[in-house]
Amino acid sequence: MSKRALRYSLVAMIAFLIGFGMVRSPSVHAATNERVLLVYDSQNTTAKANQKIATLQRALTSLNLRVKTIKESDYQSGELTGYDGVITMINWPKAELTNHQFVRDRQKFKGIKLHIGDNLTSAEAAELGVKQHRIYQQQLILKNQGTSQLLPFSETMTVVDRLPKKAKTIGKLSTQQANQKTTSYGLIVGKTGYLPYFSTKGLSLLAAVQTLAALFGRTATYQPLLTISNVTPYSHLKNLDRLSRYCERMGIPFAISTVSVSQNTELHAFKVFAAYLRRVEDRGGIVFIQTPIVGGATAANAQELNDMFTSYLVSLARYQVYPVGISAPGYWNQDRVLRQNSLKKADHWLLLPNTSDQTYLKQDDNAQTAKMSLLAVSASSLNDVRQTENTVKFNSPTAVTVKLPDTATQVHNTERQLQQLNYSWLDPAVNWQTEFISGSTDVEYQRGNYLLNGQRETVTADHVTTATSNSGTPNQQVLFKGFFKLQGVLIAGFFTIVLVVMLIFIYLGRRIYRNMFRR
Repeated sequence: MSKRALRYSLVAMIAFLIGFGMVRSPSVHAATNERVLLVYDSQNTTAKANQKIATLQRALTSLNLRVKTIKESDYQSGELTGYDGVITMINWPKAELTNHQFVRDRQKFKGIKLHIGDNLTSAEAAELGVKQHRIYQQQLILKNQGTSQLLPFSETMTVVDRLPKKAKTIGKLSTQQANQKTTSYGLIVGKTGYLPYFSTKGLSLLAAVQTLAALFGRTATYQPLLTISNVTPYSHLKNLDRLSRYCERMGIPFAISTVSVSQNTELHAFKVFAAYLRRVEDRGGIVFIQTPIVGGATAANAQELNDMFTSYLVSLARYQVYPVGISAPGYWNQDRVLRQNSLKKADHWLLLPNTSDQTYLKQDDNAQTAKMSLLAVSASSLNDVRQTENTVKFNSPTAVTVKLPDTATQVHNTERQLQQLNYSWLDPAVNWQTEFISGSTDVEYQRGNYLLNGQRETVTADHVTTATSNSGTPNQQVLFKGFFKLQGVLIAGFFTIVLVVMLIFIYLGRRIYRNMFRR
């Protein structure tokens, strides 16, 4: 072979290896490239409408839809170009839409359109082919596919009737009077839909997701994944042990969402924490690593966040704990820096409700998708859903969450709650294939088996020796909290120096003053 041919062969081989993925990253691309523009009128925090926006974002992500969120007043002419769907969300009915460019573009838009809330325009009603009217002072019952739930009291609501024959409805809203009056909840006519309201929990949320799924052509149904949330190294881990043992005994597959630490992982307390997590894995449970609380950080701290997740993965894998994915409040997917340096490391996400405070590093409101994103729904919001046997339907990947109990009594209550829900739970060991890569560490979960950097690993559950540091005080590691600690030390030092200088000046001044009157 000539030198030139050899050189070309080497170049071709290098190009092949790079293209094949010598430096691998998890498969976090969407199965489709469908994009949705979510346009809201107001966050209306007084009515907690900001939580509704965040829940809708998580629901759309769980349906594998990329979502860009903007305020109606910020919309610019032609911005709908390139989107497959547009959702109008009304959170403050007293304020009419004022951006005529958006109203005009939405009316001309040929893709999927959904209106949520009041202020349905006459043009939208005509496109749906319905008549609209308002109802007042009602506490309605939502019924859907053999399930029902009593809704909170509603001051007013816009409902529709005289539906066209081609209309598809999801759920019925019924009054409580003897002569019950009913109206549809979710409505779909062709590529246009309507929801009279949106809720962050319960049967209303499930019916809203079903409407979204039908509108965007998602036909699959899913078994929910039981997930024990609020686990930390400082939790009552014996209660985690009791609850996981109950799940194993009852044949309930489950997951946990836990925070970890990136420092002091050589201490005995961390070994105890890891031992409890190994027991979870040994009993058929899987582990999601939850993102830390963010405080005092900027976009410049991206590498520190990146390194923190590498430390999580390495320190846990050292003790045979192999996380299958990442759990995070929904707003982490609305921030480019947070998303890129955490969520993008895994191809399975568990999207939790937002915490009361959100700290953004570089907010872009441009949610991305993963191989699978699970919508977290609290089990407590489903407790009073009446159903015939196994009639609750989940139309997107869903995690039904229960908080880790603090006491033995609460463990018993949670066990009874799971018995009453009586769901057919998802078993990840049947067909889940996940990957979590951070730094040079690659953890895979292949239908119940764990692989570390391509090598199959065996989880061995051993006896747990309780550490005295396991105080049971729930905490989360706070990202960049040292920023505030350092500020406090510097301020304290500054005032100490000022105080010493002032005392010296007082002493010298007193001496000078006394010397003035000496003879």
